[in-house]
Amino acid sequence: MKKKTQVAIIMAITPMQIQSMEMNLSLDRWGTEQVIERCGDLCSRNEYVEYSGIQQYAEATINKVCLNHKKLMGRTAPLDLTLVFEPKKGYTLKLGERSLADLNSNKVRLKIYLWNVILEDLDYLFYNSRSIVYIGIKGVKGNFHSMTRMCSGCIRIKDIDFENLNTSNVATMDYAFHDCTALGKMDLNSLDTSKVRTMKGMFANCESLKDLSIDKIDSSRVQNLDSTFLNCYSLDYLNLKNFDAKNLQTTKQMCAGCVNLGKIDLWESGNSNMQGMFANCYSLQELDLSKFKVSVKTNTDDFIRNCEELKLIKYHPASKAKMKYSQKQCEGLKCLNKKRYRNSNVDFELWDAENFEIEDRESENDQVEDRKELESDSDEV
Repeated sequence: MKKKTQVAIIMAITPMQIQSMEMNLSLDRWGTEQVIERCGDLCSRNEYVEYSGIQQYAEATINKVCLNHKKLMGRTAPLDLTLVFEPKKGYTLKLGERSLADLNSNKVRLKIYLWNVILEDLDYLFYNSRSIVYIGIKGVKGNFHSMTRMCSGCIRIKDIDFENLNTSNVATMDYAFHDCTALGKMDLNSLDTSKVRTMKGMFANCESLKDLSIDKIDSSRVQNLDSTFLNCYSLDYLNLKNFDAKNLQTTKQMCAGCVNLGKIDLWESGNSNMQGMFANCYSLQELDLSKFKVSVKTNTDDFIRNCEELKLIKYHPASKAKMKYSQKQCEGLKCLNKKRYRNSNVDFELWDAENFEIEDRESENDQVEDRKELESDSDEV
């Protein structure tokens, strides 16, 4: 065997399974160094990571984790760094708020495993850590009330695995994965969301997100879905059919900018603010709103603006008067002649693309008549 200079061969690493070893540096065939460093307390000696906090006998609290930029400065080869936080036997290891935030180096691809540690909070825990490509969480303990911006700004992260993460008291998930532009998949069905009230901007700007499992979550207390899927360019299907929307109040720009979203299965009720809900969903072809009761007071401005491929909408009879204004904002529907079909439950409108004419503007008289018709229809409802 060739001579090694303090180099050991690393065994294959699979998610949630890392073999223990003393020496942990190797070179792969592309010249990328792969390093595993462990932290069981503040006395752990690591080459590329530094810690600050408090050590009291068998209890350690880490308040801040930092990359050793002096050590990284002279590197020429990229570094695949795996960082494992796991307390030593008989010890407890606690990570403070924002302790893993701002881990940034363009020379490092960082994987983080949290095993059986205590977390002070989930808010901003990994915030703006642009070196992280993977997070694995297993057996973590803590009484969490919020996941606000937990991974926001982690632009290189591709996958997150949760195992037994206690979210039973979490009330807000606002911007939890905002700007995770490389995140390709996410499964939230294993999380307890029974107390969550707001998911505002939760996946906003996750432009690579394509595989999202959210259909089995408990949404009975959710009130706010503003910008939840804003600019999720890669989403082509979204299943929200089982979403419990009894307390839902606002979905402003919920799916705006989802340019490849071709189909969405929605819940069975409307809310007070639907402004821009599907704006710029260029690939959306049909919407089933037959169970949405939209009141005259509901804000539907820009609801389907620029939905260029939209050909079919099903309305609830009570929503017809209000929703007809939204269809005038949609460039795809404005240039199609309407043919109307009705059954006992649904006002079903289909646009014929063969004989169309573009209406550049409506006259002032037409707008006045429309407003009168709206007021009349709302009184009847």
